Amino acid sequence: MKDASSDHLITSSRAWLEVGDVMSTNVTTISPDETVVSAAKMMSRNKISCIVVVDDAMVVGIVTETDILQRIADGDNDFDKRSVVDVMSSPVETVSRSLPILEAAEISQKRNIKRLPVVENKRLVGIVSQTDLVKTMTSYGVWRDVADIMSRSVAGVQKTATVAEAAQVMTSRNISCVVALEGDEAVGILTERDLLSKVVAQHRDPTRATMEEVMSSPVATVPPDHSVFSASRTMEAMGIRRLVVTEGKRLCGIVAQTDIFRAAKRKLEAQEDENRRLLEESENHIFTTDVDGKTTYVNSAFLRLFEVSSPREFIDQSFLPERFWVNPKDRARVLRELSNGNVEIKELSLKASKGKRVHVTLFSTLTSNVRGEINGSQGVLHDVTEKKELVALKEAQESLRESEKRYRLLAENAKDVIFTADLSFRWTYISPSVELLRGFTAAEAVNQSIEEMLTMVSAEAAAKALAEEIRLAKENDDAVTRTRTLELEMTCKDGSRVWTEVKVSFLCGEDNKPVGVVGVVRDITERKQAEQQVQDYAVDLENNNLALEQLNEAVEVANQAKSEFLANMSHEIRTPMTAILGFSEVLHENIRCCSICVEHESCQLREQNKSHVETIRVNGEYLIGIINDILDLSKIEAGKLEVESIQCSPCQILSEVVSLMRVRATAKNLTLEIEYDGPMPQSIQSDPTRLRQILINLTGNAIKFTEVGEVRLVARLLDAESDEPMMQFEIVDSG
Repeated sequence: MKDASSDHLITSSRAWLEVGDVMSTNVTTISPDETVVSAAKMMSRNKISCIVVVDDAMVVGIVTETDILQRIADGDNDFDKRSVVDVMSSPVETVSRSLPILEAAEISQKRNIKRLPVVENKRLVGIVSQTDLVKTMTSYGVWRDVADIMSRSVAGVQKTATVAEAAQVMTSRNISCVVALEGDEAVGILTERDLLSKVVAQHRDPTRATMEEVMSSPVATVPPDHSVFSASRTMEAMGIRRLVVTEGKRLCGIVAQTDIFRAAKRKLEAQEDENRRLLEESENHIFTTDVDGKTTYVNSAFLRLFEVSSPREFIDQSFLPERFWVNPKDRARVLRELSNGNVEIKELSLKASKGKRVHVTLFSTLTSNVRGEINGSQGVLHDVTEKKELVALKEAQESLRESEKRYRLLAENAKDVIFTADLSFRWTYISPSVELLRGFTAAEAVNQSIEEMLTMVSAEAAAKALAEEIRLAKENDDAVTRTRTLELEMTCKDGSRVWTEVKVSFLCGEDNKPVGVVGVVRDITERKQAEQQVQDYAVDLENNNLALEQLNEAVEVANQAKSEFLANMSHEIRTPMTAILGFSEVLHENIRCCSICVEHESCQLREQNKSHVETIRVNGEYLIGIINDILDLSKIEAGKLEVESIQCSPCQILSEVVSLMRVRATAKNLTLEIEYDGPMPQSIQSDPTRLRQILINLTGNAIKFTEVGEVRLVARLLDAESDEPMMQFEIVDSG
């Protein structure tokens, strides 16, 4: 496998596409052990003219329609038993994705190859065909008639001829198609693709199948005066590679993609030669760099400026090696700006190879390929060694305009606005891109004052900044070379405004004093809008936080009021409830005493009254327990709840809970019992009030959600033998 991209040419100023830009990445591959019929079916199904043979991820061959046609012409029709390895072309000519398309076209023409696999690190990554190259190169325009490039020697075969006979004609003349005739009239065309899809893929015998059975019909035709460019687009739209040229019904010739390819290549080569001649004869010192800031081209004038004989001293190196700079710090800054894609106009102090001082003004702009993708920069070094003054800048501008006219370089293609002005801000040059930014043409803008170009606030800021820079430049020579960045608001022709970032540097005279300014203007409206949105969001967030703080304060006040209310109401309720319970106790005692004296007949009534009074007492205690819970809640919220730790009887606490909750259990016909799971201690260390509250709440919930059955309060002693045994209480229900 041979890589044909090794002889790399130095690119000219024209931004040619590379193979990687036009290749197809959807490559159909096949194993060398597969049959030819399998390959033919794949090519027919995918409507492709070739298939790459791959073994262990390596390209080992290629099978084309022509390879199969040659076998048919040789009488070899047993394709079911033939392996791909028997018919494939090998070794394969490959190229890299970085190869310029014009060089790929040169390889294709010289070696008569219509398809070039593209490899990277010995792996297949794509394929570029003559169709891809024709499509791209004709986009530059091939303004000739079909009659100028068509093949007049057309192979015509009567439609009754067999496919094998037609194939022999095609191979003997080394052509890829024959025209099917009925008498003298063209009625169809038989191509290599027809043989592949309609004969081989369908297992048809070429010695028996006729032209009429497999030819493509009707024939796509064009007149002799049809343009080559239109013919190319017709082929692309119809998915074919050739057109029959007819005048009336008379067959005049045939035009194939190969013919268009050769014509386009000749024209592009002529254009390239002319461009190179203009570049080499130009007195402007022209250079180009890639996206990494490495030099890709310098012309002869550039070499003469630095007294260098070979371009290899610059090519593939970062822009201008360090030995050509008076101040290496300037080089680092310029390289950084080139790699970042900044458009700059700068005055540089350099030196030739023999030490001669060279003062130049650097004009640089971004370059892009035909898809609009940035691929580097290009520019001119204007020699101002003898005349470091304003006239030198004007000559540089004139040189720049001439370069724009010839090579479509620099300011005409710059997205940013480039300007020059004197120290009073009278414009001496504004690039055409100002019309995209402000709506004014360059001719209109150059006659505007700074007040007409900027808003009042921005005009004042610009004048103040320029005055300050002039003052600093007079006091400090280092200030002359620095770049000042301003954010200014400009007015547009339609009355709108646009925010811009303006980078300004001084142009200096022979005494190194400022004589003018040069700058670049970039639209930053979207960035300013985004910054304003961020500020608005920050204000909204601050307001929301303030509102949240106020809301929290209101909630805190409400909670405090609630706690105070609960505490007050608990005490208000406690007073009458204490009286109720007190009188219930007195009444209960009176009834007990009276029971000794009253006659036997009233015993039943006494028992009922006693029961009623007991109910009052029990529920009164339950109610005051609820009030205590409310009071505890207020104490918790106020942070004043105190928990006791005293000796108390667990059995007594359980009995009190059952006594209080039995009325509710009886009301639902539930059994309420205490179950001691093992021996119980006489006393435990706890807060009896809180423990009782917890058990009452849990028992109440169990009674509430149990409809039938029982509720049991189970108590057990855990870790009885340890130093710190624990009591476990469990509420069990059948709900």
